[in-house]
Amino acid sequence: PKNEKERSAVKEKLTHAGFRNLDAVVDYYGIRLCLGVGLTLLTLVPVILAGRFAIDRVLLVFIPFAAGYYLPQVLLARRIATRRMKIFRELPNTLDLLTVCLKAGMGFDQALYRVCLELKQIAPVMADEFGFYFLEVKSGIARTAALENLGRRNPSRSLQNVVTVLLQSAGSGTNMVDALNVHTDSMRVRRRQAAEEQGAKLSTKLTLPLVLFI
Repeated sequence: PKNEKERSAVKEKLTHAGFRNLDAVVDYYGIRLCLGVGLTLLTLVPVILAGRFAIDRVLLVFIPFAAGYYLPQVLLARRIATRRMKIFRELPNTLDLLTVCLKAGMGFDQALYRVCLELKQIAPVMADEFGFYFLEVKSGIARTAALENLGRRNPSRSLQNVVTVLLQSAGSGTNMVDALNVHTDSMRVRRRQAAEEQGAKLSTKLTLPLVLFI
């Protein structure tokens, strides 16, 4: 991308997918270019060696190049959607453990660090995100700024809502545990509603294969 606005948009997508290194944008476009050129060469070389290349087969250059160039874009979108779904599934249990740690008398940052250690295998995405938050706070960034970065790094609306709840609780001085409990209950209701919606659609999806097999 030529201008900073386009670079920022691509960097935001890569961050949502979990790629945070400084050269992520350069690597992303490098992979797209190399994959496009590589697929083009894999298509052209056998044709040229066989002596069957003609000017009317010029599409052999563009089709594999376009396929290789845009394939990483499709995979990136799928990774963002998968990561969003993982956060949606992992977040309620993560907040439960965070609430338990806060009730035990731990500070917020200490509780998040404990959550990272305990849920590294069970909820790896949330453990990684909270671990990155802890590193930012440890490096000197203010807690509110680190929380805002946490919401900005992730595409999940559920996590962004949690960040909003935490910021409002810290700003107004209300009990953070009560706010998290209410939000966790509402998340579980939404997750149950989503499961019921998928179950209601199942009979419609089964109609066509059922008729075909009959």
